[in-house]
Amino acid sequence: KDDKMATQNPSMETLIAEEEARLNKTKVDLRLANAKYLQKHPELQTLVSLFMKSVLEDEPADAMSFACKYFCDPEREEEVAQHIGGVEFNMGQYV
Repeated sequence: KDDKMATQNPSMETLIAEEEARLNKTKVDLRLANAKYLQKHPELQTLVSLFMKSVLEDEPADAMSFACKYFCDPEREEEVAQHIGGVEFNMGQYV
């Protein structure tokens, strides 16, 4: 239906192309921003990796409850810091 409408109305075709270009630029900008953030926070990759390892080893029946307990563990922060290696751990911040 949209293709038929765009063919009948050239301005609609231009509008759709412009919207698609804006959407693609937004996607690229978001991916770049996400990549920059993740580079600044290597602890996130470590945390997710440790979590996945733990889930796959334990195979919990209630994955949601397991995740809640895992991420709320007060010792998790120190565990992540130890796995990062070479990164200074100070009052909950990785610097």
